[in-house]
Amino acid sequence: MHKLYNYAATGLLLFIIIFLPISLQAYPQHTPHWTKVEQIFLASSGRQPGYSHEYAPVIETRNQYELGKLTAMRFIEWAKDHPNGVIALSNGNTPEYFIKFLRFYKKNWHKPHVQAELQSFGIKLKSFPDTSNLKFVQIEESYPLSASHYKSVSNYLKRHYIQVLGIKKQNTLLMDLTSKGIIAEKGLKVVFMSGKVDLSIMHHKPSSQLEAWQQQAIKELRAFCAEYENKIRAWGGIDFFVGTLSYGGHFGSIPPGSAFDSKTQIVKLDYMSAAHAAKDMGGIEHARGKINVTIGMGSISLKPNAVLIISAAGESKAEVVRDSVENQITRRYPATILQRFPNARFYVTAGAAKLLDDRRTEDVQVKTKFGWTQALIREVVIEIAQAESKAILMLTPNDLEKYARGRLLLENPPKPLAAMLLDVHNNLIRHIENGIKISATKAKKILHTGPHHDDIMLGYYPVMDVLSFKFQNNFAYLTSGYNSVSDAYIMSILNRASDWWLNKEENNIFRTSYDKIINKFINYYVKQDIEQMALLDTTIALRHLVSVYDIKNLDQLKQTIRWLKDDYFPNKHPGNGDEQNIKLLKGMMRESEVDRMWSLKNFSLHNVHHLRSEFYNGKEFAKTPGIDTDVLPFLRLYNEFKPDIITVADDPNSAPPVTHYKVLQIIAQALRHKDAVAKENLQIWGYRNVWFRYRVQDANMLIPVSEQMLENQRKVFLACFNTQKEASFPSPFFEGDFSALSAKIQREQYATLNTLLGEEYFTKNLIPEIRNAVGFIYMNRMTLDQFFQRAEDLQHNAEVEDFFAGDTA
Repeated sequence: MHKLYNYAATGLLLFIIIFLPISLQAYPQHTPHWTKVEQIFLASSGRQPGYSHEYAPVIETRNQYELGKLTAMRFIEWAKDHPNGVIALSNGNTPEYFIKFLRFYKKNWHKPHVQAELQSFGIKLKSFPDTSNLKFVQIEESYPLSASHYKSVSNYLKRHYIQVLGIKKQNTLLMDLTSKGIIAEKGLKVVFMSGKVDLSIMHHKPSSQLEAWQQQAIKELRAFCAEYENKIRAWGGIDFFVGTLSYGGHFGSIPPGSAFDSKTQIVKLDYMSAAHAAKDMGGIEHARGKINVTIGMGSISLKPNAVLIISAAGESKAEVVRDSVENQITRRYPATILQRFPNARFYVTAGAAKLLDDRRTEDVQVKTKFGWTQALIREVVIEIAQAESKAILMLTPNDLEKYARGRLLLENPPKPLAAMLLDVHNNLIRHIENGIKISATKAKKILHTGPHHDDIMLGYYPVMDVLSFKFQNNFAYLTSGYNSVSDAYIMSILNRASDWWLNKEENNIFRTSYDKIINKFINYYVKQDIEQMALLDTTIALRHLVSVYDIKNLDQLKQTIRWLKDDYFPNKHPGNGDEQNIKLLKGMMRESEVDRMWSLKNFSLHNVHHLRSEFYNGKEFAKTPGIDTDVLPFLRLYNEFKPDIITVADDPNSAPPVTHYKVLQIIAQALRHKDAVAKENLQIWGYRNVWFRYRVQDANMLIPVSEQMLENQRKVFLACFNTQKEASFPSPFFEGDFSALSAKIQREQYATLNTLLGEEYFTKNLIPEIRNAVGFIYMNRMTLDQFFQRAEDLQHNAEVEDFFAGDTA
């Protein structure tokens, strides 16, 4: 593990060599004073100290692991000089490695290699800084939610910060919103029995005793906010703050448009915020209708010299990072207020920084030192054509001159502009032809892989009309997917199982073969008998229930159903984990959904494989995949089937969802394994669906989709994926079912190509598939070496997991 420390020892030297000769570009607001820790990480990033279009200081790290290490090192650097300071630290997935490094350093401070690293960062202490006298301020909390709930923010902070840092109880300012007043007197489930809050009731007289209690609860909540704000100010304000950005531009929970002097306040969750919070709340059905209590921007910025850090990880945060860094101070992007403060910083991963304009131009400059490649020309030309909403062949030198990367291309063009544009235009057409001829390959076997059970459906289901006839197809689903099955869905199934119906269905539940049950589903689907398909969904669920609990007869089944309906689910807090048998039941329901889907395409159930990878465990911080538990089961399937093509969900390393990327790692590691069957011409077909999209310049198989294909996709999704019709964890960017979002994306991808190639290319095309297209699926065909380049080595991550073993809660 000494490799993890190598760059630290040389970082400062690199900084001096690389950056001192460069004239520092001043920020419009201030030039930052980088600490020694920041200097080393800045040098390691290979980036300049500042860029002309960035209004706030940014340190870019390679990945979330380095982001956590930077944040932890900066905190330790600060804490050693401020033992009585006031801190406020964020919750969620982003701080995972920040938390793990804090634990690691506290436990291993005296080890020689740790001491050597700390001293290279200028931290010369005999022991971990004394943090017992720090004061801790909670940033936000959901309401109505008991502070004792495992998924409450205050519980998270106690587990991961307050206990680790040994902060005294009297020095913690936490948001316990339910232990006093009317909520404590009447009970949370009485006052807000639905778990939702309607703030509009404050605008009229109460029409019932319940409304009167709810109004009182909201008044008490407002009083809490005022008192909480006064306590922050009595402590003098926050000295060290680490916050995050949401997709919609929220600064923590502070919404766009908030006043820069805003105080602790009540914030109603919009759809995007509720979808983002769904993971912690047990699903969108529980997050929707909740509110947040959050400190305000004025609360955060009381001290002009406070250390204010925004931490952002993954490509999903790239847009909001760009908007917060490249815009001058505006209420539209609350985090821009940090430009006023000399010790404010953005710590971001490379993925989160990928849309920062000057950095993208710098990357192009580096790549073109030895000349322009076709890929780089395509990148720049398509980007400018999209920005100008022009066909590629209609671009002019004036269009390119508007953009820094366009000017670079014009300064040293490898050929005349018209020729370059024609090359890019023809390249796109070749990629469409690749999509049309997707079956014209010598390959015979395809192994389709999906992290979750609807990933293939949402990624490229229309393509299966071609692939099912041309190839031998097998399907591997690497997780059980139980996390996305809501309690409400299971309850709806149990409620359909009346005693009368159970008596009638006893034979199908206990004795009929699974194959025959699936054949019944096919018949109902052909007839579009929605009611019978729903009842069959209940039959399948109860068959799984019988299997999971080893139920022998109908009386035991009825007793188990009553227990689940009357005891287990009513007493389970939304967001809390399930017992192992319920996880298994939910996972089996997801598995049965794809069994049904592929049976409609006449695939045998023997072609569908459910691997149930063990890394998928629903824990707060997702487990790193293991070689024995996760990689080898896939390797055995690969060696048995010996495919010529493997499809892979090719999502970047980002969260959420991290599952896609971890499955990509598993597949890459399996193919690297010494026991993997060698396939000289093995192809990897990358796909994306509703979580991330390929840019058109990143895909090389562009497959046209007709209106009928989209309609078929939607019908199959709604018939088979009952657990996902109203997804518990939906996209924050689209309110609707996943099949509608998938169709929307495919239509937008067609619109992109229509702009780039011109409408006439489609309307007058002699190829019917192109002429009749209303959507496009983007896929990326890779060689094995290209795929390995895209996949971070799992072995390294396994070492990281071992590195932290025993140091996390």
